[in-house]
Amino acid sequence: MQFEKFIETLNSEEKSTFEKYSKIRGVQQYKIIFEVLNETNSNVKFNDVNSFVILDKAIKNVLFKYLGTLEEYIRNDILLRFDFDPDVELKKSEYHYFKGLPKCIKKNNPADEITDFYKMFTLNFGDLVSFIKEYDLQTYDTKKLDIITNLRNNVMHH
Repeated sequence: MQFEKFIETLNSEEKSTFEKYSKIRGVQQYKIIFEVLNETNSNVKFNDVNSFVILDKAIKNVLFKYLGTLEEYIRNDILLRFDFDPDVELKKSEYHYFKGLPKCIKKNNPADEITDFYKMFTLNFGDLVSFIKEYDLQTYDTKKLDIITNLRNNVMHH
């Protein structure tokens, strides 16, 4: 059965659910899940497809919580152990990308000190990994961080 035909055969409650949640999750996601299920079972039910859509969101929410906690932990660790090189000129109010980040140095910052580095360092997870590869290879397993980065990107941007 084709996806379009599958949608046409939904009862009114299923159509209402589909119309509501496909606006949020995307018709494409429903279609992808339907097509995968349809390859193994020609009698796909809407409840099966919808359950996968809901489960996908639930898994994403759990992973997001753990990935976000890991990102915050690594960021805090870096903020405590590094600072901008005092000889560099800071040209931006925030640095979002590793490529544009001024030279940094190792420095033990007091836990309660609000440094310029603390205020301006806003790198995302992938750029945190780039920072670690450049400045701190001995603290983290960068191969595992690369795998986590890939997982994070697949989970958040699939």
